[in-house]
Amino acid sequence: LASGYAVAMNGIDSVSWGLFRCLLSFFIGVLIHEIDTDRSVTVSPWLAVFLIGATIFDIGLAEGMTRPMLLVFPLLFAAVIVALNHTPQDSRVIRVLSHPWLVYLGTISFGIYMIHSAFWWVARQSLRFIFHVETEVTPAGITEIVLGNTMLASAIHVAGIAALLLAAHLSYRYFEKPIMNRFR
Repeated sequence: LASGYAVAMNGIDSVSWGLFRCLLSFFIGVLIHEIDTDRSVTVSPWLAVFLIGATIFDIGLAEGMTRPMLLVFPLLFAAVIVALNHTPQDSRVIRVLSHPWLVYLGTISFGIYMIHSAFWWVARQSLRFIFHVETEVTPAGITEIVLGNTMLASAIHVAGIAALLLAAHLSYRYFEKPIMNRFR
């Protein structure tokens, strides 16, 4: 964590930051998996609900956060997982999270994670070069799409999320699942 803080304070580019954040999250997950083996200890379901709420709240604030503040996310996500692992299985929060749609969303979430950047890049390029949507270049040199219509932007996001979920479903069904079955 100390090295992560040092990296976060040194103005590294977005790609390096993303790679560091992913590695940090991975190793926190491995550490939690190795340490958190005693399932006989239970916690109140309200702790899991509180941590899930705190995570959603923090994600809502993420846009204005500095990089050092973003280091909290992997720790918060780990705390949610530990709390859920120690929440009684008959609690309402576990029953809600065990709904088949949410379980399937968890099943395809790896595909979502792996393809979302490329998916949204293709979507942005399609808006720019196929649909000729107006763009502007920020002072940082980043080209942004300017829709000027909140309803249209929301509709594009909803359609994009639906298409991303479909792409992740197809990836799971025709790519991930056959590979998993092959190596079982």
